[in-house]
Amino acid sequence: MGARRWLIEIVALAVQCAFVVPGAGTEVPAYVPSGQAVPVQARAYLQELDSYEHGEYEAAAAAVQALNVWEVRQWITAAIAEIENRILALERADVSPAEVSRLTQAQIRILRLALLVHTELVMRLREESSIESQLWLCQRILADMRHLKLPEDEHGARDREALRLLARDWYAVVVSQLQYLGNLPYLRGHLDAGLALFQDDPELVLAHGALDEASADLEFVDRSLAGDIYTRDFILESRRLLTAAAEDYQAVLQLQPGQHEAMLRLGRVSRLLGNRAGARTLYDAIIESDAAPRLKMLARLFHGELAELEKNPTEAEAQYRSAHALAPAAQSAMLAMSRLCDARGDLACARDWLERSFAAASPDRQDPWWGYLRGQAWLAGERATRLRKRGLGK
Repeated sequence: MGARRWLIEIVALAVQCAFVVPGAGTEVPAYVPSGQAVPVQARAYLQELDSYEHGEYEAAAAAVQALNVWEVRQWITAAIAEIENRILALERADVSPAEVSRLTQAQIRILRLALLVHTELVMRLREESSIESQLWLCQRILADMRHLKLPEDEHGARDREALRLLARDWYAVVVSQLQYLGNLPYLRGHLDAGLALFQDDPELVLAHGALDEASADLEFVDRSLAGDIYTRDFILESRRLLTAAAEDYQAVLQLQPGQHEAMLRLGRVSRLLGNRAGARTLYDAIIESDAAPRLKMLARLFHGELAELEKNPTEAEAQYRSAHALAPAAQSAMLAMSRLCDARGDLACARDWLERSFAAASPDRQDPWWGYLRGQAWLAGERATRLRKRGLGK
């Protein structure tokens, strides 16, 4: 029997159990008589899991969008319970370990594919309640993975590690998506949950720091007026968040020495906290490294800002021009140059750079600075590809 047909038959037996969700005192029959009606949506859902595995990612995500999340949860629960009953029956019958292993891999496959399909769907949604319901379903699938009764042998240990890495990658993907959507409260809860499971994961720690940095930064309308229009408690809270961000970035650099984004962010936060010399050292290190061009561009931009603060317009202009060369479509370097020209009284120069920034305006948001406070949103696609590869094993 082919993999597709076998999976559908296994779960068809489960959903024939009238969607009974196993709980205390509830038993799911190990055998369900054939001929009973299987819900059409349940069959369609299983087919979409299979089509996803065969590369039809877009179609699978679109097909499950209208499904009721609670019903899907029941289908998955019933399927896993049915397979679990079969495993127990086989163990009592003293059959070969290979047959038990085959059913265990079926459990893993259903959960893994369900997690991937609904993650793909989260990446496409924009409506808040729909996102939250899909994330809830993904969390329940992850909980099932953690509670699978895997054998205490080499194969079981390998499966446990593979599922652990899949869960870690899932947290990173959703972090990028929530950063992109700018959903900071939900992002904080998601990060707290992820860090409870993966305390020293550098990607999650970096994202946590970026969240604190963004939370501190977005409160200000104009930081230059901080001493005039913001209360003392407001300033203290901002400093607390920036200090917490700096601690996270330092922790990342202990885990991954030389991590470029952590260095860049630590430099900026250090400057905001008053440590200009430390910021300069970190910016220089990024500029001289093999960091991604977007990070080098930001290091140049921040370096120019620092030079302006230190009344060194010649150095500031050199840094802004270098930033512009690294990202010609970025408006931020053009606007910085316009401001610099205006400060020295060269209105023609200021107008020229301003007009060039208008011409460069684009909905594509190609400017690294526009996405800086959204953390690692720019890695969403790359992380989704990594998750898919991890989940499909290819």
